Amino acid sequence: MRIWIDTDIGTDVDDALALAYVLRQPDLELVGISTVFGDLSIRDAIVRRLLDLAGAPPVRVVTGLSVPLTDGRHGLLFGHEGRAVLDDPRPTLRIETEPGGAAGAEARVEALVAGLDEATPDLVVAIGPLTNLGALARAGVDLPPLTIMGGKFDHDRPSGPWGEASGRRPEWNWYCDPVAVQHVLGLGERLDATVVPAEVTFRTGLDDPDVHRLAGGDRLNQTLAALCREWLRAQDQDFDLPDPRVALHDPLTAAVLVRPELCRWSDRTITVDDRGRATLLDPNDDPVASAAGPAGPSPAGHRGTKIRAAVDVDPPAVSAELLAVLGV
Repeated sequence: MRIWIDTDIGTDVDDALALAYVLRQPDLELVGISTVFGDLSIRDAIVRRLLDLAGAPPVRVVTGLSVPLTDGRHGLLFGHEGRAVLDDPRPTLRIETEPGGAAGAEARVEALVAGLDEATPDLVVAIGPLTNLGALARAGVDLPPLTIMGGKFDHDRPSGPWGEASGRRPEWNWYCDPVAVQHVLGLGERLDATVVPAEVTFRTGLDDPDVHRLAGGDRLNQTLAALCREWLRAQDQDFDLPDPRVALHDPLTAAVLVRPELCRWSDRTITVDDRGRATLLDPNDDPVASAAGPAGPSPAGHRGTKIRAAVDVDPPAVSAELLAVLGV
C-alpha cells in the first residue's frame, strides 16, 4: 500500500512514532510527506532527520501551509519542537501570515497537487490539522482515500488531559482549523474517509518500560525514546499537565491500515461546526445529542458526510504492534 503522510510532526511525539512505523512496516510504502501548521522549517528538518536515521530511500517532502484556513487561527509551536532530534532548534512559536502571502500559499498548494499526482498514493494518512487537505478540497482537487486522526464524537467520554474531555474543547487537530475540516467533509460522496477520533486514541499509550525498550534499539529507536522523554517533560514542565503520557494517536491511525482489527468500527454521518466540534447525525439528519452533546451550526446547506469511524480499541495490541514493527 502506497502511503502519503500529512503531518504536524514535532510537537507531540506520536507523529514521529507514526512515521517510524510506516517506514518499518513491510506492507506499507511511504511515497511522500507533507508538513502543516506553524514553523514548517522545523517540521521539515525533523522529518528529514528521522528519514536519515531510518536509512530510508529518498522520499518527497513537501512544505505545506503554515497558517490555518480559519480566520483568527494561527500556526503554533510551543518551544520544545526539535529538541532531542535537531542541533540547537529555535522554532518560531507563532505564524500569523502565510510565508510569501497569497502567492506563497498558492505555490505550496500547487506543490502539494504536483507531489500527490507524481507519487500516486493509495491513501493519505492525515495526522495534523487538515489545512493542506482543506486547501486542496477548496481548490476542487479530488483527494485520495483518507485515514484521519482527528475529531471527537463522544463528548461525554473522557479523552485526555487537554480539556478535550466532557465536551469542554474540541479535539486539537480539528480545533486548529475547523474551516479546513469543513472543506474536506464538504466533498461529500467524493470523500472516502476513515477517522480515528480522540476518545479512541487517548486510550492507547506507551509506558516507561516501553520507552526503555526503544532506548535499547538502533539509532532511530533511541531517538524516538529521547523524543518520548522530551514530550513527557514538556507536558509536565511546560504545560503543567497532571498525568504526562505518550498516547499513540498517530501510530494507531497508521497501524489500522494493515491491522484494522485493532479497532472496532462504525459507519457514521457527521458535521463539524466553526469551533471544530463534530456532531453525529442519525439517518434522518437529526443530531444525536446523547453522543455529540451541544454543537454550533454546521456549514450552510451541509447535511452531513458519511465516514467510517473507530469506536473502540485494543490498547495493549496497539503498543505491541508498534514495538514489534519497530523491532524492539
